[in-house]
Amino acid sequence: MAAGTGTVYQQNPEPDNASLEAVELASSILRKRWRSAILLLLASGQYRYNALLRRFPGITAKVLTQQLRELEREGLVVRTAHRQGPRHVEYDLTPRGQDLRPAIDALTEWARVQSRHDTPALASAPPQPRHLEPAASRQVPTGIKSAGGRGDRSA
Repeated sequence: MAAGTGTVYQQNPEPDNASLEAVELASSILRKRWRSAILLLLASGQYRYNALLRRFPGITAKVLTQQLRELEREGLVVRTAHRQGPRHVEYDLTPRGQDLRPAIDALTEWARVQSRHDTPALASAPPQPRHLEPAASRQVPTGIKSAGGRGDRSA
């Protein structure tokens, strides 16, 4: 029992090396920004490239293309280029990518529960992608030298 909490913790068996390696593989696939969201969205069906780009307003075309190419190389996403009629590209999950769906659903549910515990206002709001401020627009506080160590001196 945890001290003073009344909670009883059940000891789980220690994972073997194969389990540790497997969780690291899954983590390496999902840890990059936007990947889980892209996979979750594609699990609902095929998407054209521009529809994916519109669905994630905080992502750049370069980053989306990079993530889709990496997911394709990893065998999780298939890219289909249509050359007949209006040319377009569609993305869909491979069977291997579909196999990730239960894990992504579990992570999504875990995050929803955590957001309810952390901030009640977040529980009712739909999840939104984070928008990061570009590095060039960040203000450097007065009196702090830039990364080059020269401060504001001109060359």
